[in-house]
Amino acid sequence: MLSTMRHEADWPRPSPVAHATEATAAGLNRCNDAARRAVLALEAGGFGSWESDFRSDTGKADTFVAELYGLDASRPCWSMSEVRNRIHPEDRGRVDAATRFAIKHRTLCEVEFRDRSIDPLTGEEGARWLAARGRVVEWEPSGAPRSMVGVTWDATEAVRQRQTRALMADEMNHRVKNAFAVLGSLVTIGAREADNPITFAADLRRQIGMLSEAHDVSVRLSGRDVGREVELPAARILEDVLAPWRGTAALTLRVDETLMLGRCRAPAFAMLVHELATNAVKYGPLGEVGGVLSVALTAGPDGHLEMEWNECRAVPVPGRNDLAEEGFGSILMRHCLGALRGRVQRELRAEGLWLKLTTEPVGPY
Repeated sequence: MLSTMRHEADWPRPSPVAHATEATAAGLNRCNDAARRAVLALEAGGFGSWESDFRSDTGKADTFVAELYGLDASRPCWSMSEVRNRIHPEDRGRVDAATRFAIKHRTLCEVEFRDRSIDPLTGEEGARWLAARGRVVEWEPSGAPRSMVGVTWDATEAVRQRQTRALMADEMNHRVKNAFAVLGSLVTIGAREADNPITFAADLRRQIGMLSEAHDVSVRLSGRDVGREVELPAARILEDVLAPWRGTAALTLRVDETLMLGRCRAPAFAMLVHELATNAVKYGPLGEVGGVLSVALTAGPDGHLEMEWNECRAVPVPGRNDLAEEGFGSILMRHCLGALRGRVQRELRAEGLWLKLTTEPVGPY
């Protein structure tokens, strides 16, 4: 019986055209998958893509970039002058310079710039920062650039974080310089006036501790707003500095809760109050039973801050003249008054110190 099966050589074979078609389709599918993943990755990362054609002086981009620049996303392309016009005028030169550098050195072009969106609070342009990164991918035979491709994203938050860190660094530098200036003055005066090294060391340790506590008070009250132009409640500073003596002496506080101090003034105010309280412990009512300290913190004319400090000892001590001494406390008080932009009146009575502090109008500084 003859077999009805055909010989293998007689089987039909796929044509070369069919093989090529299948390979092309598979390649296209892979390309489409890669393109889809690239688009999804850009969207997930908050990036948009663009291309610049140097021959026609035009650019095209995806919808994300068009919306960032405020361009009509329905158009296939835009002139480069339209795109450039969406950059803040003050930043166009920097963008042009970065582009020229990348072309000249055939390297990556990276630049940050402001757009022309309006800040709703100030009404000024440049509310948003954009960042772009691109590279020339095609060149003319002459060596001139033909096209550049790249990505753009909203860099506003990153720029603001850098600005905040810079402000924090500047503020810390300012505070450290001030602290060293005060310490230098204290060491100079202390070395000249101290009776012995033990007294000198004790006084210096106390003053350094006071500087640290004053800094802690201002930072604690300002919370997470370090580096920003914030105001701190003067009443809270006063209450926090005097808190250690609330349980051991009679304190009478009369404060205006609306009074605020800027970040630069708050540490000086805390240091001044701490110095007065320390002296009140050594020489005044905070160091004895039955003494009374009254402090009034009010708003004076034209927004001035006024603080009246009135000590009343249980046992008056006539003939005391500490105010004539040029020591640690006097140096520190002068420094604090300078930072507070204030002036002081004071009298040393038998029952204790009376002092009135008046500053310039308070504000966010």
